[in-house]
Amino acid sequence: MADYPVASTLASPLASPLDRALFLRTQPYFADLDAGVVALLARESQERFFRRGAWVLEEGRPADRILFLVEGRLRGEQDGHSLWEIEAPGGVGLAHLLAQTTRPPGFRAESDVLALEIEREPFMQILDDHFALTLEIARSWSHMIAALEHDEQLPELPPLPPVSSPPLPGAGTKLVDHLAFARRTPYFERTNLTILAELFRTARMIGLQAGQSLYEVGEPVDSIALILSGSILSEGYRLERLEAGELVGLWDLMTDDPRERSAIAETEARVVLLDRAHYVDLLEDHFDLACELLAILARRLISVQSLRLSGAQDEAG
Repeated sequence: MADYPVASTLASPLASPLDRALFLRTQPYFADLDAGVVALLARESQERFFRRGAWVLEEGRPADRILFLVEGRLRGEQDGHSLWEIEAPGGVGLAHLLAQTTRPPGFRAESDVLALEIEREPFMQILDDHFALTLEIARSWSHMIAALEHDEQLPELPPLPPVSSPPLPGAGTKLVDHLAFARRTPYFERTNLTILAELFRTARMIGLQAGQSLYEVGEPVDSIALILSGSILSEGYRLERLEAGELVGLWDLMTDDPRERSAIAETEARVVLLDRAHYVDLLEDHFDLACELLAILARRLISVQSLRLSGAQDEAG
């Protein structure tokens, strides 16, 4: 693996693992983590120095590391366009690493930069061993997505890719129908069939008339709903139309807060309700399923951040 350009112009304030652990506590993902998990992350981290103008993360290179800025600032770049600046103590790389982005943006040092770096392999091992880290990342991203969506200047969010085939005839009333349908959605297309069957074992299907509420703002988040047919209007900070193959309530799922969005059937609809507690238990037991959830949240976060940036650039232009 090729090394990135380094410089020695900055003093090292993080010589010991304790110093690195205390710094990592400034990151939202790690602030409430068990001290032992933070210590593991600190042990796997290493200091990196970058000269002004050097690539910190190269554009188009698959994300294979996470960096947290101790000093300095970065600028994101993609396809010749300047994206945004990130200053210490911000971080880069985590969302693209977990989203499995094939062509992430690059980040160049706008000043001399000192950063803590954690490579993909040890980070993923810690993530696998300590479910609390998965929960903290999911909660942080869910809150970040909600905050970004609250921006009134944000353009309309693009829909997820449609399911790869039409809804099942008769809405699919049997478990095998639900599993076959779920595997054709972006959410569960990579999920092991045995795990998926366990997730849907406690699920129940309900029908909704046009105008009927699925849930209201302020209710506890006890389930998410996979739409089998029809369309659902999800309204919170903005209005979204969700159709067959999409999950309703996913963005509220990991926050531990009451629902911030309502969901009302726009048309006659049929949905499968998936129990939240059972889903979280499966996330803890099956790392691949947890990685899929983090990838979905990461892609949503990247999409919303990109739309916000695009809107800001259009306004400036």
